Amino acid sequence: MKQLLVILLLFFGMASSAQNKGIVKGRVHSSIDSSALPSATVTVFKQSDSSAIHYEITGEQGSFEIKELPLKTPLYISISHTGFVSHVKNIYLDTATRLMDFNNVLLVKDTGQLLQEVIVKTVAPVTMNGDTLEINPAGIRLDSTEVAEEILLRTPGVVQWQDSSITVNGKKVKKVYVDGRPFFDGSSNTALKNLPKHAIDKIQVYQEVDPYKQKIEDIQKDTTVVMNIKLKANKRKGHFGNLTANAGTNKSYGGNTSMQVYNKKTNLGLTAAVSTTKNALGNIEPVLQNKDLNLQNNWASGISYRKNFSEVANFFNEKSLTGRYNINGDRNSAVNNRTTVRTLGDTRFTDVSSGYNLSRSLSQLVSGEYTSRNKERSFSNSLSYRHTNSDGASEGNMLSYRNDSIQASRSANKSRSESRAYDFNLRGNYSNNSVNEDPGPNNFSANYTLSYGNTTRNNNTYSRFDALTDSIYTNLYDRKYVNKNANLNGSLGLNYGGLRQLLFNDHNFWNINMGLINNTHYARSEINAQVSDRDTSTNIYNPNNNLTNLSSSTNISNSTGLQLQKTFLKYVTDRFRRSLQISTNLQNQLLYQKNISTLSYRNRTFMYNFFTPASTISYNYSKTEGPNMGMNLSHRSAATAPTIDQLYPIQDSAVNRYHMTVGNPNLKSRFTNNYNLSLSYSRNSGFQRKYFYHTNLNFGYNNERNGISDSTIYDGNGGSTSYYINTPGSKIFNTGFNAGLSALLKKTTIEFNLNSNYSRGNIYFAAGYGINNTINSNLRLNVSMPIGKNTYQFSYSGSRGTARGPQYIDGDLLSYKNKNQNQSISLSFNAPGIVEASVQQSISGINGEQSGDRKSYTPTKTQSYTTTAGVTLKVPKNFTLGNNFRYNKNISVSRQPIQNINWDAFAGYIFPKKKKMFETRVSVFNILGQNQTVNNYSNGNTTTTMVSQGLQRYFQLSLSYFPKQFGGRARKA
Repeated sequence: MKQLLVILLLFFGMASSAQNKGIVKGRVHSSIDSSALPSATVTVFKQSDSSAIHYEITGEQGSFEIKELPLKTPLYISISHTGFVSHVKNIYLDTATRLMDFNNVLLVKDTGQLLQEVIVKTVAPVTMNGDTLEINPAGIRLDSTEVAEEILLRTPGVVQWQDSSITVNGKKVKKVYVDGRPFFDGSSNTALKNLPKHAIDKIQVYQEVDPYKQKIEDIQKDTTVVMNIKLKANKRKGHFGNLTANAGTNKSYGGNTSMQVYNKKTNLGLTAAVSTTKNALGNIEPVLQNKDLNLQNNWASGISYRKNFSEVANFFNEKSLTGRYNINGDRNSAVNNRTTVRTLGDTRFTDVSSGYNLSRSLSQLVSGEYTSRNKERSFSNSLSYRHTNSDGASEGNMLSYRNDSIQASRSANKSRSESRAYDFNLRGNYSNNSVNEDPGPNNFSANYTLSYGNTTRNNNTYSRFDALTDSIYTNLYDRKYVNKNANLNGSLGLNYGGLRQLLFNDHNFWNINMGLINNTHYARSEINAQVSDRDTSTNIYNPNNNLTNLSSSTNISNSTGLQLQKTFLKYVTDRFRRSLQISTNLQNQLLYQKNISTLSYRNRTFMYNFFTPASTISYNYSKTEGPNMGMNLSHRSAATAPTIDQLYPIQDSAVNRYHMTVGNPNLKSRFTNNYNLSLSYSRNSGFQRKYFYHTNLNFGYNNERNGISDSTIYDGNGGSTSYYINTPGSKIFNTGFNAGLSALLKKTTIEFNLNSNYSRGNIYFAAGYGINNTINSNLRLNVSMPIGKNTYQFSYSGSRGTARGPQYIDGDLLSYKNKNQNQSISLSFNAPGIVEASVQQSISGINGEQSGDRKSYTPTKTQSYTTTAGVTLKVPKNFTLGNNFRYNKNISVSRQPIQNINWDAFAGYIFPKKKKMFETRVSVFNILGQNQTVNNYSNGNTTTTMVSQGLQRYFQLSLSYFPKQFGGRARKA
C-alpha cells in the first residue's frame, strides 16, 4: 500500500507540473449582425505536424477559453462554425505572453470559395452539428488503417476507461451504432476494434430520446448517450475477420475463426472456436488416476444474420429481421476445497470438505426476431428454440468438527447424472399509439409470451452420513432418480387507451384519459418422478413409494383494471417545461391454483380474489440549458398465493435428516402495500457544457399482511429445520441515496458516484421474531488526465456493508452481525502505440459476529489481499511484449493464510507493417505453477472459504490471419 501512495503522489506531481501553461480566450460572433455564435468549434493545432492539442465548443455567448497550452511552441488556432468560413491564425505563447485574448472574432458567411488546402489544414477534430457532437477522423493524425478505437484514444475530450467504457466530454456512452443501427452482435468492441479510419466519415455522439415513453418517470430516466459511426458512402460494404490456430505443451491445442460480411442492408457473421487443455488440476487422487478427468475442452460455432429493409436508419422508420444459430459443447473438470464455519450459540461447527466434479454438455440455440416501427405503430415478434444434452459426475468428502476439536460428523457423496432438455419461447408486442398525438379511439397495445420446456433427468446418488455425536447414527442410501418435467407458460397483456374518446366522442371529460388494462398469466407444470433405493442385501433397486409420484399444477392469474390519468402541462419553447401527471389503476386480481398428484395429500384446489389498486403522482420541471427536477409518489398493491410445495412439501427424511423442511397447510395468501417516494435533481445541458450531475433520494415503506417466510431454527447438533409460516403484519422501511458527477475540467475527465441504502424490518420465526437491519454503501471515483499524447488514469472503488439479524438456536434468540468491505485502487499509464502499464491493489474482508442475551461468541473473520500489475510494450512498431502479475494473500475462515502468485507473459508480432494481415504470438501461462482461486462469503451465521484449483503452467504458440476489405476493390492502374 505504501508503494501505491508513492506512485499516487508522483501521479499528481506530474499533474501539478502541467499548470505552467498558456491560455487563449475570446468570443465568436457573426459578421452579419454581430450576434454571438454558440456551438462554434475552437481548436488549437501544432504547426509542426498539424496535430490537435485541445478544442472547445463555445457557449451561449460565443465565449471560449483554452488552457494548458504549451509554451515556446509554434501553434495555430482554427475557429469554425457550420455555414461560416473558418478563421485560422498562427499563435506563439511564451513566459512573457502566457495569455492571448482574441476579444471578438467575426466569422463571415461561407460562399463556397474556400481553398481546398485551407480546408485540409483547418479540419477540426470535433465539431457541433445542432445537438450532435461529431468527431472528424480527417482531423486526427493517424494511419488510415488504424481502427475507430485508436481514433477515440487520440480525440480530445474522449476517454476510454480500463473497463472499456467510453465517456465523451464527461458523458458515458451506453450504445454504439454503425449507420444508425446495431452492428452485428450490438457490442461496441466489434465496431470500434475493426472499422478502419479510411472507411469512417464521422463519429457522431448524441442523446437518444425514446418518444414512445409516455410516463413522466420514464422520461426522467431517458439519458442514453449514443455513439454512431457513420461510414463513407463507398465503404458501406466489406468484410473482416480472423483465423487463428494455437498449440501448446501437454497436448493442448485450439483455434478460432470468425468472419463478418456487411453491406448497406445486411450483416452476416460466422464464428467457430475450439480449445483443449490437458493438465493436472489438483491433488485429488481419483483425478490423477484417470487421465480423462484432466481434460478441459470447449468448442462453439454459430452464424448470425441481420437484414435491414431500408438503407437509411431512422427511429420512425425501422424494419429489420435478425436470426441466429449457435451450437456449443464443453467438457470440464474442477477441484475445490471448502471450509465453512457455522456459529450456533455455544457451539461452533467447522465443515472441511474436498472433492471434484466433471461436466459435459452440448447445446444448440436457434432464434429470430422481426421488428417494424413507424410514427403510428410498432410491432415486434421473436422466437427461440434451445436443445441441451448434459451429463456430469461429482465426488466429495466432508468432516465436521465441533468447537474445532471434536469430530461431529463425516460424510461421503458420489453422483452421476444425465439430462436432456429443450425449450421453445415466443414473445411479441404490438402498439398503434401515435407518438405525436393524444390517445385516440384506436389507441391499443398488446404483448404476449408463450414458452414450453421439457426436461428428462436421470441421477444416481450415493451418500453416507455418520453423526459421530448422535449415538453414532449412520445414514446410508444409494438412490436412483428418473424425473420428467414439462412446463407450459403463457401471458397476454391488453391495453386500450381510447376509452374516453369511445364513450364521450368530442367531450373531453376534463381531459382525463381513460383506459382498460387486462393481464392474464397461465402456467402448467407436469412432473413424473420415479425414485428407487438399492437394497444392500440383494443389490436390487426397489421403488420408493413415498417419493415416486405423478403430479401436475395449474396456475392462472388474471388482473383487470380501469386506468384514469390526468396531465397538467405548461411549457415555453426553448425555455422550460413543467408537467404534473396523476394516474390510478383500479384493478382486481383473480388467482386460481389446481394441483393433482398420486400423493393424495397434494390434491388441492384454491381460488383467491383481491382488489389491488395502484396510483402514481409524478411531477417534472426541466429548464432549457438548466436543471431537471422530478418527484414521483406511488402506491402499489400485490397478492401472492402459497405454492403446493409450501403447503404440502414432499418429505425426504433419508436425504434431509439434518436439514428438514416442514410445510404449513394453513398458509394464507400474501398481500402487500408498497409506498415509494423518489426525488431527483440533475443537470445535463448537452455537449456544449462539459459536465453532468444528478442526485436521487428514495423512501420506501412496505406493509405486508400474511407474508410467507421460510423460518429456520438450528439445534445444538448442527441440524436445522425450516418452517413455512405467515408473518403477522410485517413492516419494512427502506431509503436510498445516489449522487453522481461526470465532468471534463480543462483536459481532465472525472467520474464520481456514491450509492447508499438502508432497510429495517421485522423477521419472523416459528419461535418468535426479531429486527433485521441492512446498510450498504459504495463509492466509485475515476480520473483520467492527458499530458501531451499520454494518458494517466486513477480509479478507486470501495464498498461497505453491515447486516444485523435475529436467529433462533435451541429456542434462544441470538443476533448475528456481518460486516463486509471491499477496497480497490488502481493506476494506469498509456502512451498510445508505445506502452501500456497498470497496477492495482484490492482488499476485501468479512467479519461475522454472534451475540445473545447471555454473552457474545467468538467472531469469524476472513481477509483477502490482491495485487495485480501489467505492462504491455508496443515498440518497435507492430511488436507487442506483455507481462501480467497477480499476487493473492487470503486469511481463510480457518485462520490459515493462503498465498499464490500468478504470472503470464506473451510476445506477438503483426506483419506486414501497413496491412497488418498476420500475427504470430508466443504465450506462457501460470509460469510459477501456483494458480488458485479463493472465495470468501457469508450468510447469517455462516462464513465460508472455497479454494478452487486452476490450470497449471503451459506454453502456447498462436498463428493468426486477418482477412479484411472495406469498400469495393480498387482498380489496377
